[in-house]
Amino acid sequence: MFRHALDALMEAARSKPDVMVFDADTPVLGSLDFADVVSRDPQFKSLALIAIVDETDSVALRRYSARGIAVAARRKDNWKALRRELSRLLQPFAVRESSAGRGAHRGAREKGVA
Repeated sequence: MFRHALDALMEAARSKPDVMVFDADTPVLGSLDFADVVSRDPQFKSLALIAIVDETDSVALRRYSARGIAVAARRKDNWKALRRELSRLLQPFAVRESSAGRGAHRGAREKGVA
């Protein structure tokens, strides 16, 4: 977890994650600027973005959706709902990860490694 967008960008460039979740109130870069930088940079081409926005911010909801960025709505004092929504949005990445892990484990077993 990073407090500043620039720190997150530097780490993403180094570690090449599959998905990045960021708060719409990202300091240093405005959150839409952050999303634009990431989505236009070729090194982040395969990076999926999920923006966390306040459920009452209909402008941000529309802007992120128009850019093809997934949105998780933050509801006042309801962190469980946000966790559920993030889990739903992250599910395709977890399935891909666990499938790859199972395949790698199965391959190792077949070779007598595991």
